[in-house]
Amino acid sequence: MLTGALAGVVILACLAVLAVARSASSVSYKDALARTIAKRRRGAVTGLAASIASISVFGVGFLMATGLFNVAVAPLAAIIAVAGAAFLLASLIFMTLREPHTDPEDTGDDGSLAALIQPILTDAQLRLFVASRAALAVTALAPPFIVMLSAASGRSALDGLGPLVMASTAASVLASYLWGRLSDHSSRQTLMAAGALGSAVFAVVGALGLAFGGLGGTYGAAAAIFAAQIAYEGVRAGRKLHLTDMAEDAFRARYTALSNTLIGLALLGGGLFGLAADRFGPASVLLAFAVIAALGAVLARGLDEVQKD
Repeated sequence: MLTGALAGVVILACLAVLAVARSASSVSYKDALARTIAKRRRGAVTGLAASIASISVFGVGFLMATGLFNVAVAPLAAIIAVAGAAFLLASLIFMTLREPHTDPEDTGDDGSLAALIQPILTDAQLRLFVASRAALAVTALAPPFIVMLSAASGRSALDGLGPLVMASTAASVLASYLWGRLSDHSSRQTLMAAGALGSAVFAVVGALGLAFGGLGGTYGAAAAIFAAQIAYEGVRAGRKLHLTDMAEDAFRARYTALSNTLIGLALLGGGLFGLAADRFGPASVLLAFAVIAALGAVLARGLDEVQKD
């Protein structure tokens, strides 16, 4: 119902609300996961949930591939409304979760900013984790640049988006559970493997983009998105479980909030990659991502094996 600048402002405001809600969910979810699921089973549980959830998104991608969203706004609005209803359903289900009763622990936290940031100053492993996670965040930033390469052939944004969504969700369905199981064994090794895979994928895609000026159309981009998403799912599974298992119960929420805040600040710099893509092209940005992802894998090598009892 809105157009122009007003529509843009409303969309950004909605995204901001969604981001705040997602941040709160991230903090509470990791804490609840640690309280209700035993160590070395958490990755399998979260991985299975991610694989099942991706199946429904695959259906959305199929509808987009049919061209349905190119002729009317209503179907897209309906999908967003269904997503909102799913959030409400998730809230109701979560209310039935039975957490073990625990008395609050005295952590000496006086609620000050100094107490909040103290872990990053005193815990070398947390600093290393944040640095590795920041470098591996390029696996989340890469898909738009792959889409930019696919658009080099002159296709409209929505015209080829359906196959790309299908490729992304197919990778999630296939990889999430497997990465989760590997993370139960070693989240450190999961981060290393996913970072190395992401580096290799970005190097190949970037090189092909420079050599041929694109990826050969939608299906070439879909293959690139599929491979990149597999790497991203590994990073996501590894970082979630590593932070959950490395932190003590009394500090887990604080560690999560602090880590998310620092990564959020780092991602603000992600806009610079957009400027770089305008000047040097998306293929060059993906080659830079290959180097950064490799750095993240190297940093992850120094993390402790937190899954060991």
